[in-house]
Amino acid sequence: MQNLSISCSLVCLIILGSAALVGAFGVCQRQISAILITGVMYLLAETAGTADAGQRLRRHRRWHCGPTRRRGHFG
Repeated sequence: MQNLSISCSLVCLIILGSAALVGAFGVCQRQISAILITGVMYLLAETAGTADAGQRLRRHRRWHCGPTRRRGHFG
């Protein structure tokens, strides 16, 4: 789980870095297609960030809440 979380974080950072470069090129050269690609890259980075947050939340719940209880079990 930890490797998956780190992988999602790195993918998110790589996409954001490349989106910043493509966006700067698009603004300087007045290329609307580069700016549109930047928007798509931001959406991809958001997807990777959401996956990373989901992995962190799952690990946090497992660590702090313990194993889940079965229905009807009042321990």
